Amino acid sequence: MDSDSLSLEDSELYDPVPDIRFIPSFEFQADERRSLADSTDQGLWHTVSSQRRNIVQCFTLSPDAVHVIKTELNDLEIERAKLRDSAVTSVGVVANRLKRSNQRPTSDQVSVLKTLLAQKNSELAKIESDLLRLQLKINDDIDALKELERLKTEKQAEANSCESWLVSSRLLPLEVITRIFQYSIDYRGPSIYYRTSPFSLSHVCSTWRNSALGYSRFWNDLELELSNIRKPNIGLLFDLWYGRANRYRPLSLSLKADGFTNEDVVLNLASHFTKFSPRMTTVSVEMSGGPESLAAFLVSPGGSFSNLESLTIIETYFAEEANPLPITVFDHSPRLRTVTLRVPRYMFEGDSRLFLPWTQLTHLHVGGPLLIQSFAIILFECTQLQNASFHDINLADRSDTREPIIPPSPVEFPHLTDLRVRINGPFFSHDISDVLEMMLLPNVDNLNLTGSTFSFYSRNDYLFPVDFIIPPRNRFPPMRHLLLAYADISRHELLSALVASPLLESLTICLDHISPISLLKVLTRNRSNGESDSTPSLSNLTSFTFACVIFEQEGDNNEFDPDAFSEAFIALITSWTTDSKRRRPLQKISLFVCHDDFHDSRIGDNEEVVEIFKKIKETIQKNLIGLIDPSIFTAQPIGDCDKLLSIFGFEKRRIA
Repeated sequence: MDSDSLSLEDSELYDPVPDIRFIPSFEFQADERRSLADSTDQGLWHTVSSQRRNIVQCFTLSPDAVHVIKTELNDLEIERAKLRDSAVTSVGVVANRLKRSNQRPTSDQVSVLKTLLAQKNSELAKIESDLLRLQLKINDDIDALKELERLKTEKQAEANSCESWLVSSRLLPLEVITRIFQYSIDYRGPSIYYRTSPFSLSHVCSTWRNSALGYSRFWNDLELELSNIRKPNIGLLFDLWYGRANRYRPLSLSLKADGFTNEDVVLNLASHFTKFSPRMTTVSVEMSGGPESLAAFLVSPGGSFSNLESLTIIETYFAEEANPLPITVFDHSPRLRTVTLRVPRYMFEGDSRLFLPWTQLTHLHVGGPLLIQSFAIILFECTQLQNASFHDINLADRSDTREPIIPPSPVEFPHLTDLRVRINGPFFSHDISDVLEMMLLPNVDNLNLTGSTFSFYSRNDYLFPVDFIIPPRNRFPPMRHLLLAYADISRHELLSALVASPLLESLTICLDHISPISLLKVLTRNRSNGESDSTPSLSNLTSFTFACVIFEQEGDNNEFDPDAFSEAFIALITSWTTDSKRRRPLQKISLFVCHDDFHDSRIGDNEEVVEIFKKIKETIQKNLIGLIDPSIFTAQPIGDCDKLLSIFGFEKRRIA
């Protein structure tokens, strides 16, 4: 045989030598009295007679024989390990030799390799079987996991449903839910796009639907955006909406229309609103693009709103070329008392005017532009006014050449307590003074007079002429609240007006034509030289607001000095707080520093203005510690003079 060949007998894993370690042992009982022992060199023979009289012979090895046998067993184990190692080594040698050459393997090598290949294939088959079994187990586990997740989701949904059924909102009675709805509804119209309307709330669930539909007060107010209504079904809508309303409470109607409003919808509105108009106490109309969008409704005969108490008309956009229409639908409303208007000026002129029962109005607020002629006509018709505000009396427009109609004798307004007037200059005559001088205001309590904040003319051309409030021409009683902004008044005239108002509780001043430092000094009571009769005590004053515009004043040689201004402001507050005759303590002190680039650009940019303001504020706060409560003093910089209008109670509105 070739030295490189390996026989199967040499490579097989079998052992002809038995392993006596695994021979089972036997136990037996012997009668020691009848035993006979014969000894040899290797051990001792025993002849034993059993109880059944059977003769048994057994051999017991001696210690030396046991040691020899164990040694031979160890040698056999070593030889068998060598055989296995030599077989593996021989297989490796054969494999390496076959890899490095292209020789034809011998028959012995082929036999060994086939046996080895069969063995490896058997191992691979077993591994693949194990992998398949494991994969099947994994698939079963994944299916079980998915099923558990599905069950978890299902049970979680059921648990959430149980929790939702136990939430407090579901346990509340309908009365409480209805009360909550009262504070959440801010739009009352038939549109599902407003989530806080009763119409939308009724689509949530049956409980909410019963609550919304069953509470009649939700349906007393109706808001209609006519541009979103395509079908002329206003009559049906009125029946469905107001049909659920509380019959013992008044109704309100809000209309919004623009140039895209369907004309048929307006015609349908005009023919059906009279069914519920006698119950309406509040009506609001908002138009865009002129009254033509609501023409059929606005020109309806008056007298339909027999119980109307409050009316609001707003025109958000107006084209001058539009054809004006007379608005008559609100005329002959015997209970109308409050009117708020923000409409074009033509609605107060000629045959296209707004027809209202002016003589019975008690609250009138006009936010749109108003010519002096229309202002005089409206003012002297509304002799029952209690509260009146005119936000934009246009004195610069001279398209109407008519002279204001002024009564031959003063007209008394016995109930007027609050009057707010703002002019939009410049003006070329004292028409506004001529009108206001003919007003007798025996009970006026709050007077707000504001001039224009912008002009291409001299600064004095847009100031409000307030000489009619200065003694001896003053026909007003002592006032409690006075606001003068951009007013044409001198320092001496201001002192005279304040001396005539000893009960004054609130004072707001913004006089940009007077140096703010000199104005503060005039108001300061000089205790060192004795109190002058020309300086008002203002012992009842509780609120003081001072607004100044930073730029070089006309007639003054010095520019604005922050240190001097702070010193003058501190001296004024100190003189008031330390006055022994003061009756009421100061409760509010406000300072507004405004810089308008139109007036003067020599002050610098906005950053410099902010630094000036910070310095003024810090100085005043530091020096007033101990004299006033720091919480009552507020200071704010303003970059645009028009922003002061909101502080003074006016909002700048323009009709395009």
